[in-house]
Amino acid sequence: MSEQDWLWLGTAGFGLGFLVLLAFGWNRRTRDEESHWLIHLFVVLTAFTSYLVMASGGGRLLLADGRVLFVARYIDWSITTPLLLLGLSLTALHTPFRRWALVLGLMATDAYMIVTGLFADAAPAGSALKWTWYLVSSGAFVFIYLCLWGAMRREAETSGKLAAAVYRRNLTFLSLVWLAYPLVFLFGTEGLRSLGEGTETALYTLLDLTAKVAFGLFSLANTRRRVSEELRAGLVPEHDLRPSRQAFHEQWAPGTGRSDEDRR
Repeated sequence: MSEQDWLWLGTAGFGLGFLVLLAFGWNRRTRDEESHWLIHLFVVLTAFTSYLVMASGGGRLLLADGRVLFVARYIDWSITTPLLLLGLSLTALHTPFRRWALVLGLMATDAYMIVTGLFADAAPAGSALKWTWYLVSSGAFVFIYLCLWGAMRREAETSGKLAAAVYRRNLTFLSLVWLAYPLVFLFGTEGLRSLGEGTETALYTLLDLTAKVAFGLFSLANTRRRVSEELRAGLVPEHDLRPSRQAFHEQWAPGTGRSDEDRR
């Protein structure tokens, strides 16, 4: 298959994935299910738009040395990867306001990683500048992993056994998939050139489909199982049900640093 064929395959995969996710989460029962469903829908919709643009010949720049830079791919990643991190954070924290600085820090570091990755891609092939930006971007990548497997994992454990188990499963899945991206760059046309353009595009397409469509379905399935157990145990507050039967405004108890919801 040619590079263009893989881009069209990605477009079709994300279009189909969007419809499957739309149907999968249509009957959401709680705020958690609704939040995760909307996040994954927008992730897949963004990726569909990116692949449609690239497949139709847009979203790319011709560099001075004749290389093609897929700008649309980086725009996609700059939107979708922070959203995936937000979804993981919601799984661990239930509400991002519990550790809002940690959540914003993760998303900001992720955006920095994508931008510096773009600089690495745009730098002249084989130059010291390219490898400098690659190492800078990889450093941000490592920091994200340390936060996800460190502070955020500990927060998930304080949220209860169900939340911690779902977080570990989701994080393991996404960590393994994301780990392949810097390796494709390293061995691809922008790095050691062990892979051809067609193979590189094929790998990025398959990774994107796995990290967004497959992970979205995996994450939503885990969330639904957790919510079902919480509903059976009567652990879901009435204001978290969908449709909500009553309005809810989060209030913070003076001197505790915790909301009413956290203390339940």
